[in-house]
Amino acid sequence: MRICFINILYSKKDERGGQGAHIADLSLALSKRGHEVTVITSGKGEPYYDHSVKVIPLGKVDKYSRPSQLLNPIYLFQRLSYMFRMTKFVLKSDFDVVEAAEGGFEHLFLLLFRRCALITKLHGNFRYIYAQKNLLADVIEKLEAWAVSKSDGIYTSSVAYAKSLSNDYKIPLERIKIIPYGIDVSEMSDLRRIDLKQEYPVIKDKKLILLSVGSSPVRKGAPVFIEAASKLKQETNLFFILLCGDKRFLDQTKIPDNLLILPNLDRRQYYSWISCSDIVVFPTRFESFLIALREAMLFNKAVIISAHVPLEGIDREYPKYSVLQKIDPALLAEAILEMANGDEGDSEIDGEFHRVLKDKYDIGRVADTTIAFYEEIIEAYKKGLRF
Repeated sequence: MRICFINILYSKKDERGGQGAHIADLSLALSKRGHEVTVITSGKGEPYYDHSVKVIPLGKVDKYSRPSQLLNPIYLFQRLSYMFRMTKFVLKSDFDVVEAAEGGFEHLFLLLFRRCALITKLHGNFRYIYAQKNLLADVIEKLEAWAVSKSDGIYTSSVAYAKSLSNDYKIPLERIKIIPYGIDVSEMSDLRRIDLKQEYPVIKDKKLILLSVGSSPVRKGAPVFIEAASKLKQETNLFFILLCGDKRFLDQTKIPDNLLILPNLDRRQYYSWISCSDIVVFPTRFESFLIALREAMLFNKAVIISAHVPLEGIDREYPKYSVLQKIDPALLAEAILEMANGDEGDSEIDGEFHRVLKDKYDIGRVADTTIAFYEEIIEAYKKGLRF
């Protein structure tokens, strides 16, 4: 099968977050299964290979993070030019299926002239991620809804998000397939850990509380986390770690002495920090799915989540989690203290639970499920049907 992913974030490794990282892992897993995988993304230069995945840069363009960007004529020209080149490239290629994300509708032109099955993966739209209430945002959302509804196939990673988008976009729920994000479970266990306590003496003999926000500090709860750390300064056995790549946010924020800021990390560094942490927190305002939560579960870490994190199926059987009913620094501080001083962190994790968790989220199984979905959509497309 010849598969094409369209995603600007693929080329921006420091900004990939869950969506870009998932595409990188999924595209490689599909390639390992004998499929020809191409990723069209931002950037300049000649096509190149990322392992066995062919990457096509079609022009430098920033990621789409707010509707007001479209009022900038330079950005608008760059993005439309990129979309035009991408559409032209896809139309002259012999792909069996093309997958894009709904946010930013990179595939808008392609919808009008498609020559193969077109699938939209629902990762997160602007109503949830940015919550902007203005006329331009409403127009963008209507365009997103149209782009999704005209796709041959639609899928997302959680039942909760599928229900929300079904209601928002007025798309029948049965049209939306549920396939979770994948995790390279073997890589988690094979990566050689870094001795962080040797490298960072300040964390020795401390219970570590970790939050990773990447380039989305406000949405993922960095302000709440920093204030909770400030409230717990007197707890000398606790130390806070914030993984954040947004320099502008950090420059405008007062950081307490009991909190260490680290930039975006590579996977080995990131897994090393999860491995040595005691509690991993997710006070997020919105998530369609959270890879990092499942990674923390696979590392047997106590976790604190907001009510906006979709726990489904096997997730709910995890014995070491607490849910914040409100995203509030005082409540987060209270939950951290309760978990750090209680016995939740010492709870036993049943071996069968881990086996089922790994099976559900392993990138290989997710790749197989995705291929089966692609095949179904391709067959329907050839018959002139829409799944």
